[in-house]
Amino acid sequence: MILPETEQLVLRPWFDDDGEAVYKLLKDVHILPVFGREVLKEKSEGTVFLKELQQEDSFALVQKATAKVIGGASLKSENGEGEIVLWIGFPYWRKGCGKEALQALLNYGFAEKGLQKITASCATDNKAALRLLKGQMQQVREEDGAVFFERNK
Repeated sequence: MILPETEQLVLRPWFDDDGEAVYKLLKDVHILPVFGREVLKEKSEGTVFLKELQQEDSFALVQKATAKVIGGASLKSENGEGEIVLWIGFPYWRKGCGKEALQALLNYGFAEKGLQKITASCATDNKAALRLLKGQMQQVREEDGAVFFERNK
């Protein structure tokens, strides 16, 4: 399996020692509330949350220039279809990382996993995520405060 890589990022599996980086990124009020979760308050919560992230096709987004974990992504798949979940730590917003990560995940899903369709969604009030997804995927519906996107091979 060839893992996704971009100009700025390496997407790699989560390591056991990523817990502190997860805590530092997810204690920020800009990330977890978007997913309907509470921000992390204690360092130990980073390690607990890391266990949730350590799944097949779940990746740490690592900035090449610094080797720091700057976010996370997953591409869960079943029956030829996949779903992308992507988050970037607040200090790394507006640097093109989200666009690169999304494109890498789409390429990985279609080329490496042989998927036929990939979906993603975001909250209707998440303007940055809407711009990102609209740039590379087709909006298919909006309901219950969420916007749903897809892209076919």
